[in-house]
Amino acid sequence: MTIDPNALGKKYYFYDVYTCLLKGVEKTHYQEFIRFFSLIRNTIHSNGVYMKASKRYDSSEYGAKTYEFKHNEFVKYPDGVRPSNLLLLQITPCHR
Repeated sequence: MTIDPNALGKKYYFYDVYTCLLKGVEKTHYQEFIRFFSLIRNTIHSNGVYMKASKRYDSSEYGAKTYEFKHNEFVKYPDGVRPSNLLLLQITPCHR
């Protein structure tokens, strides 16, 4: 909020802050990734259920798979994908 005082009072605080920060460091190509990560994180905090009455449906594509988020419903992950693996392994660079 200190960096972007105009973000204060907006509806989507986290979105406004990370958008401002990414623009400031010229890394806007990470915006969709952070949005997807926040959807997964928020869903985990509500025991696997997507809770957002103001946006009853959202979808995101990551790793050539589409993830759908429907308000008040458990997220159905694509075959072979577990949220813990997604967050811990797929977002971490692979060192082989």
